Amino acid sequence: MVVLTVTADRPMFRVIPKRKIISAAERAGFDVEVSDSLAHHYVRTLENFIHNITEHKDEVVALMGADRVEKDLAFYAACADLFRRELNDMFEFTFVAR
Repeated sequence: MVVLTVTADRPMFRVIPKRKIISAAERAGFDVEVSDSLAHHYVRTLENFIHNITEHKDEVVALMGADRVEKDLAFYAACADLFRRELNDMFEFTFVAR
């Protein structure tokens, strides 16, 4: 099984440290492989989300409503900031049953 997820080494909502994901999976009987950090790639993804939504804002607002669009833009910007400041990280975990 492959899981792409956000991690954090400090308590934050439902985001947990990479080491806890690994230890829980190993206790459950999986061998675990972990990618290098994907955070810098995801910052680009979030920046592209923001750019594309902004470029097509009228269309997106027509589909989702102005309040939702503003909330999503703020959320994507805040997430990108957390990755840039290295407060959050992102990894791909591969779990193989033993």
